[in-house]
Amino acid sequence: MPRDATATREEIMVAGTRLFARRGLHAVTVRELHDAAGQRNASALQYHFGSREGLLLAIVERYQNPIDEARAEWLARADDLGGYVEALVEPPAALLSTPAGRHYLQIINQVVGDLGLRDSLLTEPPNAVRALAAMAAEMDDVPTDERNARVANVVVFVTAALAHRARLVEARRAVLDHDAWVADLVTSVIGALTARSDRPARTVGSPRPRAGARPRS
Repeated sequence: MPRDATATREEIMVAGTRLFARRGLHAVTVRELHDAAGQRNASALQYHFGSREGLLLAIVERYQNPIDEARAEWLARADDLGGYVEALVEPPAALLSTPAGRHYLQIINQVVGDLGLRDSLLTEPPNAVRALAAMAAEMDDVPTDERNARVANVVVFVTAALAHRARLVEARRAVLDHDAWVADLVTSVIGALTARSDRPARTVGSPRPRAGARPRS
């Protein structure tokens, strides 16, 4: 690919990463992407990425693959639930140190929250899958359905927490330093996974107990 074409592609990716993070995946237009990248050619994005979704996929792959490679190193040292949670959290948390990384964390939170985009865009990073499976295996005292639900909720929680932290860092409003914040997130995830559930299972359609109501004897 010629040098100028490589530069054009990179300019569009940089502009897309910033705009998708700040304005939202569905709000950014192709024209805005061209303008932000300084491109006068109205077909530049289509030429390099095929579509807005193709651009988004390229952005996700740029960051997702190195994160998962780093996760393999964390997994190699992990031998308990805490280690597996660290392997899930630490690699993406490292992206909080750069503006582009913070933008990506806000983007991936939107992707995870949008099931349509998630189905079409997200691959299954193998080491993320390994980390989640290892976490579930450590919860052998939790019923299978509840265990799977907790692990799924953790994915949503961690991506949302990282995106929120990214916005706070951008706004210079973060209270805890990075290491303390990551340690607290890991602790929170472990707590969510291992919390004892004293509430009885409720079938679909059954009434929800009123708060503070005493069980009938």
